[in-house]
Amino acid sequence: MTKKILAILFAIFLQSVLIQQVEATQVAQQSIPELRTLSHNAQLGTADVKAQLKKRIAAQKTKQDTVLTLPFIDDFSNSDPFPDPTKWKESVVFINRTFGIFPPTTGVATFDALDENGEIYKSAPESGSVFEADILTSQTIRLDSIFTPYPKAVSVSDSIVLSFYFQPGGGIGSSWSGEQIGYRPAFEDRLVLEFYTKYDTFGIWSPVWETAGMSLKEMCPICDSAQYPQQQKNFFTKVVIPMNQQYFYSSDFKFRFKAYSSVNSSLRTGGGQWHIDYVYLSAGRTQTETTVGDVAFVSVPQTLLNGYTAIPYNQFDSTIIKDVISFKAANLSANTLSCRYYNTIVDVATGQEVSREPQTGEANANIYPYNVNGFYMNPDISTRSQQYSFPDVANGEKEYEITHVLKSGILTDLIPANDTVRTRQIFGREFAFDDGTSEQGLGFTSANSIVAGAFTLVRQDTLSGLNICFNKSHNNYNEVSFNIYIWTASEQNRTPENLIDSIINVTVRYSDENNGFVKYYFADTLILPPATYFWGIKQKTSQFLNIGFDQNNNSSEYSKYYYYNSDIMDWEWQTPYYFGTAMVRPFFGAPQKTNNETVQNTAREQLKIQVFPNPATDNITLKFPQQITATMPLYISDISGRTVLSATVKVESGQLSISVKTLPRGMYFVKAGIYSTKIIVW
Repeated sequence: MTKKILAILFAIFLQSVLIQQVEATQVAQQSIPELRTLSHNAQLGTADVKAQLKKRIAAQKTKQDTVLTLPFIDDFSNSDPFPDPTKWKESVVFINRTFGIFPPTTGVATFDALDENGEIYKSAPESGSVFEADILTSQTIRLDSIFTPYPKAVSVSDSIVLSFYFQPGGGIGSSWSGEQIGYRPAFEDRLVLEFYTKYDTFGIWSPVWETAGMSLKEMCPICDSAQYPQQQKNFFTKVVIPMNQQYFYSSDFKFRFKAYSSVNSSLRTGGGQWHIDYVYLSAGRTQTETTVGDVAFVSVPQTLLNGYTAIPYNQFDSTIIKDVISFKAANLSANTLSCRYYNTIVDVATGQEVSREPQTGEANANIYPYNVNGFYMNPDISTRSQQYSFPDVANGEKEYEITHVLKSGILTDLIPANDTVRTRQIFGREFAFDDGTSEQGLGFTSANSIVAGAFTLVRQDTLSGLNICFNKSHNNYNEVSFNIYIWTASEQNRTPENLIDSIINVTVRYSDENNGFVKYYFADTLILPPATYFWGIKQKTSQFLNIGFDQNNNSSEYSKYYYYNSDIMDWEWQTPYYFGTAMVRPFFGAPQKTNNETVQNTAREQLKIQVFPNPATDNITLKFPQQITATMPLYISDISGRTVLSATVKVESGQLSISVKTLPRGMYFVKAGIYSTKIIVW
């Protein structure tokens, strides 16, 4: 009996241990940051874009259908978030330069489960089953005649061919490879191409091509192999459709792409994406054709800076400027071409050109055919003999437009527009690692986890708060409270160390301006000396915060997350393995608060003590708002509220000097009578 009881007790003990291990494992799994696909596209939700869409819809209602003639071609290299209305009917497909991975030319048309307002379609079933989502329909095309070089009727013998490139979203490789962007279509999802033909008085749409949902690796196994990145030219698959039926050749021909998508039934996040590029319909082509006469940019340089995409003007330092602006280009023709390149930098405010490279003439390079050699990535033609110079940045905020031009010396391009790309370089009031576009959302599924990011000041500056981009969640599920922190960095600058300040119990908010960023102010502007610091966002509940996450720019080496490690049964800081950056931007300068906030803070300001120097290392002087002379109690407490110094002091003519030599580095609260302030000991 005794053995049986012992066995039962041991079994209960063992079960308890196993339960604890399972629970600890679950906590650890829940504490690791996750990425989720979008249920809202912030780029389409801005006030400017909504106004633009409203005008387009109104214009479409008042005008007759556009009728086009051959050739029809579009590579979506325009920066507009909507398709070109002179070529396409709908405005629901998202035109962008950030979701496609190694497209033939810069810019793709992205199909997903989000409508023209960036919201999940109202028709999306709650069950998560497949539904008809994005559609892109061409304007009417005169496919009965050719008008150049001379008008004539056409037939099958004129060899009219439609071609395009496509890619399933989501990318390939591991999460830290940098080739994971967006989310892959589910197997049940489909992308379909249909042709419109008219019989007597009625028309019919006929499917001519489709593909089931797949991953990029399933479409191109070699793209995820040891031969990468040599196989970058295979990341998009070319589809060629010969117009070999006479009934296609009508005066009111149209074609359309349709995406059948699904929405995650539990998370209600948008479905996978499809990307379309380089749609080309013309005569005199063959089904085996592999080249077209075009030289184009593929990737656009995001920044002139090393690491950051933007920095405060007060933190400008010439060593942060790149010597080389790298880019990818493609020669889509059959022959090696001698091409010319130059770039200019113009002050947006004055229109003055501040730089040109080369200073005179143009750089030359031989670019090999894309279908054989892939992309041109040789940086020689964009190398400068000296760094880019911005001598006027120190005088205040500046914005520059950088224009890149790449042209063939002998080829007449099919699409001249993709020979020129423009970007902006901003020296404003914030640090940024991101490009302003969110491809996924970042968050945790457990409480008390923290995501943090580093920034370095080269000179003293005043930190006002954080700009944060939150993706909208279904039914605003992520509108919960969270905490914001600012720490000094450890000696190795690898982890947050001493807490300087915090904002407690703020709520997730969205903005329809400035790419969805919302300002969160500290109660007091923080005067920070040159050093490395960390911002932090603490998720207080298990509700996914859905912080915007840019997958085109990587700041993982500057990032940390705080999670429960079941191996050591404790919480610790860890470096994330995701390639990308959380869309959080520390901003500097005097806070621009609203009148209501100013009124609410007036009484508190009247009781605040001025302190200098701050930060301090030895002694500080406290200056009171009135020229008072009085004896009062003084308390200094650390960030946790623990009193580290107390004394009775005498204030003479509104001033008091005290020593802080014995205090460790960190932030402290000082209270003297009814007056208070904050100090930083350095």
